Amino acid sequence: MARRNPRSAFTLVELLVVITIIGMLMAMALPATQSVLDQARRAGCATNLSSIAKAIKTYESTHRTLPPGAVTCMTGKQQHVFGGVRSGAICIGPTWSVSILDYIGETPMANGVKKCLNSNNKNELCGNVCESTAEERWGEVGLTTPKIYLCPGAPSIAEPLAGGSEKSWFLPSLAKGNYAANFGAGTFGDALITEEDARNPAVVTKKQKLQGPFRVEVVGRAGNISMQKLRGPTDERIRGAFKAGYGKGVTMQSIKDGDSKTMMISEVVGSDGAFDGRGCWTNGSMGASNFTAMNPPNADGTGGVDEWYDTLPLCQTGIDKSNSMHCNQDRSNPDRWQAAARSGHADGINVVFCDTSVKYVLNTVSLDRVWQRYATVRGGDSPED
Repeated sequence: MARRNPRSAFTLVELLVVITIIGMLMAMALPATQSVLDQARRAGCATNLSSIAKAIKTYESTHRTLPPGAVTCMTGKQQHVFGGVRSGAICIGPTWSVSILDYIGETPMANGVKKCLNSNNKNELCGNVCESTAEERWGEVGLTTPKIYLCPGAPSIAEPLAGGSEKSWFLPSLAKGNYAANFGAGTFGDALITEEDARNPAVVTKKQKLQGPFRVEVVGRAGNISMQKLRGPTDERIRGAFKAGYGKGVTMQSIKDGDSKTMMISEVVGSDGAFDGRGCWTNGSMGASNFTAMNPPNADGTGGVDEWYDTLPLCQTGIDKSNSMHCNQDRSNPDRWQAAARSGHADGINVVFCDTSVKYVLNTVSLDRVWQRYATVRGGDSPED
C-alpha cells in the first residue's frame, strides 16, 4: 500500500508569530491612517470656512461693511441680554451667520428672516429675530443647521438647545453648528459699546483696542430708538430698526493690522447637552455664534488654569472639571463672558482670515504674541509668525 504524506499545518508557535507580525503591521499602519483621516476632516472644515469667508466678502461688497456679529436695539443694562423675549430680550437682530444666508445658498431660510423683518402686522413684528424665526410662520429658521456650518471633524451634536425654559434662557429649541465669529481678544463686554460707555471716551478707546472684526452693534431708526424705552417685542418703534444693522458692521478699511493678519471666523464645539448654547448659530450670546481670543484655542482648564474654562450665559452646568468642556455660567456680567475657539482636531484649529486665507493654528500658539494679536483689528502691530 502507498504511504500517505503527513498533513502539513501551522504549529502553535508559528501561528503566534504570524499573529504578532500582523499586529505589529497594524500598529504601524494605524497612526498613519488616523493622520490621513484627521487631515481629510481638517480639509473639509477648512473648505467650509473658505466658502463662508467668501460669502461674507460678498456681503461686504454689497453693504460696504462686514455683517454685525450680533445686533441689539436694547436699552441700558439689558443691552447684553441675548436670550428669549421672556428673559427681557425684546429687540434682538440677526447674527452674522443669519445675515449671510442669502450668500450661502440658503434662500428659504433667508426669505423667512426677510418676512420676519419686513412684517407689517403689528402682532408679528420681529422683536427677537432668533426667537421669532424659529416659529413655523417664518420657515423655522434656526431649528436646523445649514450644512456649510457643520465641520466634518467636529464631534456630533445631536441635542439641540432645549427651548422655553429658564435654563435655556427662554430661547426656543435651536440647532447647533461649528463656526464662530471673532469678537476680539477680550470679553463679550469689550465687543459691546453701551450707552454708558459712549459717554466715556477713555472706555471706548480701551474696548476698541480689544475688538475684532465682529462685535455687538447697537442699532436704531431715526430718533435713536436705542435711547428710548421699548414697551415690548411688538412695539412699533422696533419696525425698521434691524434694517439699520445691515451696513453697520466693521469696515475693511478699519482693520488696521491688515486683512491677512486678522482672524475672521474659526471653529466652535459645544457639549451635547440640552442647555449648552455653544454653537447655536442663530443666537448672538457668547460662545453661541462667536468666540474671543482671551484664552488660547481649545483652552483646557483641566491643566489647573481655571480661567481657561468658558464663562457663558448658556452653559451646560454639571460637566465635571476633569472635562475640557466644563463651563462657568454667568448671566449678569458680560465683562466676564468669554469662550475659546474649539475644534474636534487633535492639536489645533482652523481659522479663516479677513483676506479669506485659511490657516491651521496649533493649540501651543503664543497667546499674547500671536493669537491675541490675530484677534484684534487695531492692535497697532502685526503678529510674530
